[in-house]
Amino acid sequence: MILSNNFTGNSGLLTPSNINRDALQTGVAFIGATARFPRACPVMFLQKAAENGTPNLGILGIGLGASDGSRERFAALEQQDGLYTLVSKGTGGIEYKLGTLLKELVFAPDKTQEAIARLADPAITLSLVILTQSGYYYDSATGGININSADVQHDIKNPANPKTGPGLIVAAMRARMRAGVAPFTPLSCEAMAENGATLGKVVISLAEQQGDAALTAWLREKASFPCAMVDRIVPKLKDSDIAEIEKTLGYRDNMPMVTEPFLQWVLEEWKDMPASLKGALTKAGVQIVQDVKPYERAKLLTLNATHTLMAYICNSAGFTYVDEVVNDPDFAPVAHASMAETQASLQDLPGQNMKAYRKIVFERFQNPHIRHELAQIAHDGTNKIRDRQVAALRANLKIGAPIDTLCLAIAGWINWAATTENIDDRTTPDIGARAREVVKTGKLDAVMSIREAFGDDLPQDKRVTDKIDAHLKGIQAQGPRDYLLSYIAALTPAAVA
Repeated sequence: MILSNNFTGNSGLLTPSNINRDALQTGVAFIGATARFPRACPVMFLQKAAENGTPNLGILGIGLGASDGSRERFAALEQQDGLYTLVSKGTGGIEYKLGTLLKELVFAPDKTQEAIARLADPAITLSLVILTQSGYYYDSATGGININSADVQHDIKNPANPKTGPGLIVAAMRARMRAGVAPFTPLSCEAMAENGATLGKVVISLAEQQGDAALTAWLREKASFPCAMVDRIVPKLKDSDIAEIEKTLGYRDNMPMVTEPFLQWVLEEWKDMPASLKGALTKAGVQIVQDVKPYERAKLLTLNATHTLMAYICNSAGFTYVDEVVNDPDFAPVAHASMAETQASLQDLPGQNMKAYRKIVFERFQNPHIRHELAQIAHDGTNKIRDRQVAALRANLKIGAPIDTLCLAIAGWINWAATTENIDDRTTPDIGARAREVVKTGKLDAVMSIREAFGDDLPQDKRVTDKIDAHLKGIQAQGPRDYLLSYIAALTPAAVA
């Protein structure tokens, strides 16, 4: 039977919760409610706060997108009354927990006006937001929304019937302004730098493009778009995960998540943040800080950059999962070398020592129960290389720190792209052809000329290009696995310290 309000199977195996769903008041929206990562991380912090007695954290789930299986996933969540299973696997064992906060569900492509009206309800004071990076329609050249997008053009011309996530937020904010209701606070859950600030830019820009001067001014004066850093590894769901849950718990859950025990949510305090909410979130384990950027940068450079290194060269070397790499004593040093370089420009933070953080990240990578596929991490390489390896490169060049493993990661990306079919890279759809041109000509220009990744300066910096070129030629000559082993063998103790 399907998991639902009326059937929770072998509930004795589930971690107990004191939440009474009937008594829970809806005060939070979740735009992009089928997304797995927020349901495994921020929603779990909110659920802890609700278990601690905060009454108005029931969630209104808003579905987005009518393609890529979004409609089917939303229907599955509806069939389960918004319930889902979170399976946490670590060295301490397995924990099964029900996600219980999703009380109401509205699929915006089919019920746009209902979604706007519910988001305009004064009871909604917060909204989790996840749109995927491309769903922000952010134009870095203008610092606003990408007006060349057909979907954005639709929302400019049809503000009351939006197609995009930013358009939905703008329409709901307009309804609140006209009703004399304060704006809700969108909390971006995107794994990207300055996520909240970026969301604010596209929302305000869209209101401006729609010609609504009053709303634009109101948003600038009254709305807050705090940045956040969210961290929990949530691998791609497999059919075997669903089968295991059904066998163990006695119900069919088509929207579960298998994840690690670790979770972190660092949230920027915003103007007029209610003291009661701040206290409730802090008690639930959320870190409320004045500036998220240092925490964001620590994660991107320590965890994500090392993921990116492994996703390309270690995948090409024959590995499938992250834990396989770091649990292999012959190959684990490359992960240590990556983190040593990427952390060179980082400083200790309140509550977060960088050496200790690095150790925690490495232990998370080693978790054999979380089969995190390198191929999953490899998607959207241009943006990831830019935000991770290139960001660390620029910082290290400024302070004279080593860049060798960072350049190895970029060379590994080029080699991987040259030998991989059907690459999902939204910023550089022709990355495969570009990489093959590099291999064919022996010149890096076809890839280093991607301004979105490398800007205008790095292609001219021989400190960078000479190292990338040497690594790529070594990979081509020896093969990824043998070259990686020879690289690791030459590492000094200082390089992995």
